[in-house]
Amino acid sequence: MFQGADSGVVTGRLLNLEGKPAANVRVGALAVDAPGDTRGGALLAITETDKDGQYRLEKIPAGRYYITAGLVSAPSYYPGTGNVSAAKEIQVLAGSILDKMDFSMSVPDGVTVSGRLAMAPSIATTAKINLIEQGIGLQREETLRPDGTFEFQKVPPGQYMIQMPVGIPNQTLSVADRDITGLVLGNAGGVRVVGRLKMDGIGTNPVPVLSINLSGLPFGSVVPPPQAGVVGGVIVGAAAFSQSQNFTARNNSDGSFEFLGVLPGTYSLREGSFGPAVTMPLVIADKDISGVELAVPFQAEYTGKVVMADGTKLSSGIRGVSVEARYSNGSIGTAIASDGSFRLRLFQGDFQMGLRNLPLGFKIDSVTFNGDVLKTPLHIAPGQSGEIILTLASVPLDSIKGIRFSGRVTGIPTGNYTGGKLTLTGADSTANNIDTMLRQDGTFEFQKVPTGTYMPRVDGISNVITSSGPMQRIFIGNDDVSGFQIPLNIRLMVTGSVTVVDVDGHKRTDVTPSAGITFHRGNGISGTNLRPDSTFQVPLEIGDQTISIDRLPPQFTVQSITAGSDDLLKSPLNVQFGAPLPVIQVRLLYKP
Repeated sequence: MFQGADSGVVTGRLLNLEGKPAANVRVGALAVDAPGDTRGGALLAITETDKDGQYRLEKIPAGRYYITAGLVSAPSYYPGTGNVSAAKEIQVLAGSILDKMDFSMSVPDGVTVSGRLAMAPSIATTAKINLIEQGIGLQREETLRPDGTFEFQKVPPGQYMIQMPVGIPNQTLSVADRDITGLVLGNAGGVRVVGRLKMDGIGTNPVPVLSINLSGLPFGSVVPPPQAGVVGGVIVGAAAFSQSQNFTARNNSDGSFEFLGVLPGTYSLREGSFGPAVTMPLVIADKDISGVELAVPFQAEYTGKVVMADGTKLSSGIRGVSVEARYSNGSIGTAIASDGSFRLRLFQGDFQMGLRNLPLGFKIDSVTFNGDVLKTPLHIAPGQSGEIILTLASVPLDSIKGIRFSGRVTGIPTGNYTGGKLTLTGADSTANNIDTMLRQDGTFEFQKVPTGTYMPRVDGISNVITSSGPMQRIFIGNDDVSGFQIPLNIRLMVTGSVTVVDVDGHKRTDVTPSAGITFHRGNGISGTNLRPDSTFQVPLEIGDQTISIDRLPPQFTVQSITAGSDDLLKSPLNVQFGAPLPVIQVRLLYKP
């Protein structure tokens, strides 16, 4: 293939951790501003590996680069390292082709998350399971199988919320660097509540997928006592109190929905995705309920696609971009699939269409829905049909105007920012996404940032989960900015395991309780569920944290909770950056 005189090509093969071809993994060339610079610059010539792990990066401007693969938050670098300081620079010459730049990934390109519902659904569901990354809002979708089982593949590390199409309490999940299997979600006891949404104005069209909430207190529930004054661990068993119940379900195309494992009590059924909420009271006894009907106002789901103006395949660099429909009091957004398709649920009214998180080098060329709706609002009303098409055009980076923006990220001790990447996310539908690598002392510099409003995000620092806090917006005008401070709220990943023993002190590996692990710090709470292999993992803020074991079955009692030599039943866990975090050991006594 002919290569332009001012650019080059890099080809190679990528292997996974097992030494097998890593298929469908993002690979890119990360610009190096100066020899030996570990910060990295713009990510260029992004592509994906084929089924044999082969990749080809084309039209790379002459210069020095790192070759990077996998997740943005946990990348692997050529020649096979997860540390950018150990990455090997390559020199791309104009008109050259660099062959056999083969390397292996140092971290997985996501893990598998699988499990089942404790109570199998009684009606077939067409809605999807959503796995939503907390703090970011990006979500993945999979189908719930008829037997209540599910599986997600290539899930990046992070904190997630699992939303099922059938109504069970929402579940939170911490994902690290290994597969999570055998999850059991929901309650095995309780009853089923089956109903249907009624929507005027849609005729014979399918009912759009909406979120229906069922919340209330089971009979005999009491409010748990406050935790004020607690110093050590707090142990809360299932018999101590019953917490309020909160279920979320999504309807099928015929409007039907189902809640599973609902305890007898007084509840409120609610649908309020847009506009005024629609609610109705519901008293649940000890028998299944069917025939519930909830009337909701007109809404419709529209399909669409993001395409390139020149007809080429949508670049993998568009991943993470979302479609946004703005109205007078807010906005509605949705993720874009790898093929550029999307689904967007809208209510009756006018919307301005756009894209959020669009990277530099792209612009919106046109938006159509039965006509041009780029400069005029998209009007939604009953009886409409059509597809929303957003067309993108490439923009030469040299033609983009912007200012120099530099400063420092604070909140982590100097020297601990290795692998950190700062991303400026456009806060409106016209601003682009820009990223750069942090220096060891947390300082950063963007050579060119267009005018606009941005929100900062930092990721890629080993074993650290970060967020800018408080919620920060950065306005970029027409003048260079230096010395800007971006404070971080950081969380460190804490791990633990549970050992079960009988009355004679013998270890029991045949029984594993279902329980919640919760940490308390001031008025804040962080928690997770015990995994089927009796381990747990949860990101915690810096400071003293007390631990509680929640929803523990009555056959189990806590004997001890330790972290190294510290007794966490008597004193809190002290979480500090730079200090080694011992594995938390929970010992349970089992009496059948």
